[in-house]
Amino acid sequence: MSMRILIADDHPTVIAGIKSMLLLSSLEVIGSAPSGQIALDCVEKDHPDVVLLDVRMPGFDGIETLQILREQYPATMVV
Repeated sequence: MSMRILIADDHPTVIAGIKSMLLLSSLEVIGSAPSGQIALDCVEKDHPDVVLLDVRMPGFDGIETLQILREQYPATMVV
């Protein structure tokens, strides 16, 4: 069973780079989110094992998003 990863970053180039590196491993990238709110929506819908979370994003920044993730999805790991 592979680890399911969500990438939360507002820069498409960063997402593409991280995704290409992770695809070389047994990790499964299940999606990406350009904002904190969209990341939260994706976590609710897709239940990733890990969220790779950018600190600076539009709307909810990474710190606000992390606080909500800790409260609502404590089993989800965040990097």
